[in-house]
Formats: sequence, structure tokens, C-alpha cells
Amino acid sequence: VSSLLLYVRFYLVFPLFFFFLMIRRPPRSTLSSSSAASDVYKRQAPGCRGLVWGIYLDGGQSGVLSYGNIIGATLHGAIFDNAGGNNTHVNNVFLGSTDSTVLMDFGAPGASASHPSTNLSVSGSVVQRNIFYYRNPQTSMMAAQVPPFLRELKPRAGSDYNLFFSPVDDAASSPIFPGRTNLSTWQGHTVGDRSPVTCSNTPGQAGDLMLSANCSSRWTHNATDLKFRLVPRHVMNKTYVMNIDCEGDYGNCAAGNEHTRICLDGTEPWSPHFPPPQVDNEGWELHPDGTITAVVSHKCLEVCFRGGSVGACDGKRGSILQLNDCTTPPPQNQIFVFNQTDGTLRTALDPLLCVTVPDRPPSASMDAHSVVADPLFVNPDEGDFSLKAGSPALRLGFKPIPRIEAPESTCGSHADAVSCLDSFFAHQYM
Repeated sequence: VSSLLLYVRFYLVFPLFFFFLMIRRPPRSTLSSSSAASDVYKRQAPGCRGLVWGIYLDGGQSGVLSYGNIIGATLHGAIFDNAGGNNTHVNNVFLGSTDSTVLMDFGAPGASASHPSTNLSVSGSVVQRNIFYYRNPQTSMMAAQVPPFLRELKPRAGSDYNLFFSPVDDAASSPIFPGRTNLSTWQGHTVGDRSPVTCSNTPGQAGDLMLSANCSSRWTHNATDLKFRLVPRHVMNKTYVMNIDCEGDYGNCAAGNEHTRICLDGTEPWSPHFPPPQVDNEGWELHPDGTITAVVSHKCLEVCFRGGSVGACDGKRGSILQLNDCTTPPPQNQIFVFNQTDGTLRTALDPLLCVTVPDRPPSASMDAHSVVADPLFVNPDEGDFSLKAGSPALRLGFKPIPRIEAPESTCGSHADAVSCLDSFFAHQYM
């Protein structure tokens, strides 16, 4: 029996022993392209969504505290906080590599998972006393997949006392804050652009036309030039139409492929560099079965319905519009009801939801006490993100994060492993 017990103990502890050997030295959280973590990032498979985060909160998780983390070298960003709320993110270091697109990503504002029967609304999260450090000028500090962004943060300084810095970019003037604003606009010190959200002023999904219960976006359709025009005709002294943005490539418009966006834009002629033959990316044909097709590609306008609410693609409020192949009979997400009397354009998925222009974030006073300054890391290129004395982050209330030392093996070379294990088991069990 004693031999069997030793045998069982050996096979339970032996893998654990080598687990500690594997983690004897923690991987560097360095931003260098030569680091092991960065090498893993570079080998991301083509077509992979890359949704790998340092901290992943999904499915309405609420009341979570993230404190004292140093997060970098992820496939996407530092923290994902989706459909929850009342979460607190304080005293962390968020590190963006040259490939990072966002450091903190908020999915959709949600209801408390603790009270599903009452669908109790949850106020936004807190983001304070964090260090945002990035190396890609295109990296957003915070972003939301369902606009407007400010629903994600608690009102009145939900985000504040943070430090932002990049060794390669001016974090004060770059449009790296929600709504692609700079820090001054995000802080509410200057008045942001009051014109409607368009393909041009709001890149990416945040500028796409979407479904909303707010049916204030009204349209007219001209049977001659086939354009959907926003009502009133003149907004901020401009006329806006429903447009297909083709990322500057005529081939995208002609094919109606995934490199197109449905968004609002002016009526000026489309003229990418090296202008192709004239292409009408603003014309739409209405059909008796409720479908709407682009005049060039003959692809159908549809409500995105290929995934969950994380990607604004579940056919519900916040889902974006896109082009896709028409099918017969048409599915519900390709059927629209255009009311020429009141100007609403509704989806057959839910008659209470209308095609609308996303709202611009309202003026807010976020990060009023935050600063742009070098955090004075000891040696960021070698993965040492401890702070030097005099770091401006300390004046904001940031508390130094202690180093975590992983266990180290004392067994020496592989040849000594057997005798070392004998000693280990003798010490533990005999």
C-alpha cells in the first residue's frame, strides 16, 4: 500500500514540479518586437478575430475590480468590458504595442446580471489612476462598439486621474480618445464637431449607419438620382446622403465586398486618387419585396446579423448596416419598410427600430485631471515597468505595483533531475 501511495503521489506532484520549472521566470511584458510575447502576436493566423485580452469581462459581468495589473503583448487590447457596468479599473498599466488598435474596449452598455428579471439598468464603469502607454499613433485609449461611448462610464469623471503617454506620438493632440477626439475635446475644454457622424469624420464601425429606437433620422428617396437624403436637406450648411464608403478603392464599390461601409456623407462626387470610371456609390434602388440594392454592385442592404452583440451584429439595437448578396426569398434582415410620409426607414426584424445616424458623444468632462506625461518607467524596453522616483503618475495617486517573483527551480541541469526529485519527494513525503 505504501508503494502504491508513493506511486500516486509521484504522478500527482511530478507534473506540478515541472509546471513550476516552466514558470521559473515570468515572460517579459516588453513592447520590443523581439520579445516572446510579441513573436506570438506576430504569428496570429490569417482571418483570426484576435479577441485575446489581458482581462476579458463579458456577458454582463458587473461589480468587478481590476487593480494592480500590468497588461501588454495581447492579441487585441488590455481590457474588454462588455454588457456589464459598475466595474472599476484602477491603478493598472496598459501597454500598447505597434500593432495595438485599442487599450480599453467597451462593448455594449448592459443591464445587471444580478437582476435579470427586472432588467435593472447599470451605470457605467470607473477608469481612474491608470497608465496608458502606447507605441502606435492609431491606438485608441478607450473605445466602444456601440455608440455613443459615454454610456460606458459613470457620469461626472468616470474616467479621470489617468496618465497617457507615447514615446512616438503626441498624446495630447492625437485623436486617440472616444469619438476620435483629442484630449482637450474629450475633457470638454473645447467644443467638438457638431456636424453629423459621417464616413469621413468617424472612421470605422463607429461611423456606420445603425438601428436605433430613436427614429429621429428621417430620409427622402429621389426616384431620379436614386439617393437617400437626410432630412432636413441642409444640416450645418451641407447636404448629406446614404453613402457606400469603399476605402478609396473602386473595386470595393463595384464588388460590394466586406471593404465597404454604409455611412452618411456629403453629396460631392467621389474621386479617389487615380479616379476610376464614374461610380455611383450613393444610389439605391427600392424593390417591391422590401429589399434595397446598391446600383453598382446590386448587393442588398442588410442589417448585420452574423454574430453576437459584441460586434453590433445581432439584428438588435446598435446593429450596423452592410452589403451582402441578395437571396430569394429575402431574409428578414434584408427587408426594410420606407415610410415616405414620415421619412422613417425601418427594419422588418423589429418595426420599432429605424435606420439612424449614430449620435456624436455629448460634451463631457472626462479626464479633467488626467495628464500627458512620461511615466518614467525604469526600463520599458526591457520589460521593467516599475516607476522611477518623481514619476508624474505618483502625483495622480497611482500606487507602485510590486514585482511578482515566480518560484525558481534549484535542481540544476537535467542530469541532476532524478536525484533532485528523490530529494524533493523524500523531503515532502518520507
